[in-house]
Amino acid sequence: MSTKKRPNDRVYHYRSYRQGGKVRTEYLGAGALGQLVADAHAARRARRRAHRERWQAVAEQLQEVDGRVERFTAAVDVLLQASFASRGFHRPNRGVWRRRRRQSMTNGTMARVASLPTAGDPVQDEQRCHHAVDLAEATETAYIATVTGGDQTLGKSLRAKLRAMEAELGMDGSGPLERLLVRRISLTWLQVHHLDLLLAQVGPENLRDMKYVGGMRNRAHRRMLTAIKSLATIRKLLPTDGHGAGNG
Repeated sequence: MSTKKRPNDRVYHYRSYRQGGKVRTEYLGAGALGQLVADAHAARRARRRAHRERWQAVAEQLQEVDGRVERFTAAVDVLLQASFASRGFHRPNRGVWRRRRRQSMTNGTMARVASLPTAGDPVQDEQRCHHAVDLAEATETAYIATVTGGDQTLGKSLRAKLRAMEAELGMDGSGPLERLLVRRISLTWLQVHHLDLLLAQVGPENLRDMKYVGGMRNRAHRRMLTAIKSLATIRKLLPTDGHGAGNG
């Protein structure tokens, strides 16, 4: 925003903006009326600046907790793939898990399968599971703190909701890997629900923020669907291991 004073002592107000790669100047008016228009433009710029600063902080928080969810998801995927592969399953072209015919396995494939942790390797199973559980706890704590802003009452309510959801999914009495898969569903549900609320708060006038939150929400939704599918798959293909203690 700029002002110019002419020889007639009248003050003229202008604003500069960028359009098509060029800086253009718009005349706002002179005198008291011009001052009102200039003040309105200045207030709008201040609101936009405050909005950008606020959403920059929100975006940093979202990136941090999204990274936690991604690391937890990756840790569970390693356990899931090792559990299936060590029991003779494979995924042709990254499709559905199928039991591999022993005679069709090449020497290289058999060597890779043999190198994976098996149900008979309790030390590796326990270490990997404990690592994934620690990631789940840290992720849940960080995300609830982000959602509630430190409100302990709301935090307890959210935790109770997650525990109820996990109970409905049959977490009690399940093996370590299946419990982690159930935990992944509840955490991804929390992320999707939170991003849905944020998306409603952004408003259509902030298209860049809508695209950013919407993209993150879509990724979180895909994670949740993958988590649900993984739980259904392990219960179908490994029903005994899924509810036992050795499915890590």
